[in-house]
Amino acid sequence: MVVHLENVQSGYKSDFDKTKFKSIGSYDIGSIMHYGSTFFSKNGKPTLTDKDGGLIEANRTALSKKDIAGIAELYADEIP
Repeated sequence: MVVHLENVQSGYKSDFDKTKFKSIGSYDIGSIMHYGSTFFSKNGKPTLTDKDGGLIEANRTALSKKDIAGIAELYADEIP
């Protein structure tokens, strides 16, 4: 994935920083939390593309399998 900071609205650039949180599993472009290509664009151009320059469609309908696995791992000690 490629981040195009030159197209990101002022005040949102930190939203595209690499996470400082614990990584769980492999990168999940299908995550319900993943931005689409034009999220927070200041000029209508992509803020994110795949490595080949293709656009990324956001998933806003359901948790991915990796989302569910990550939640299960985070809360494993909380579930009786």
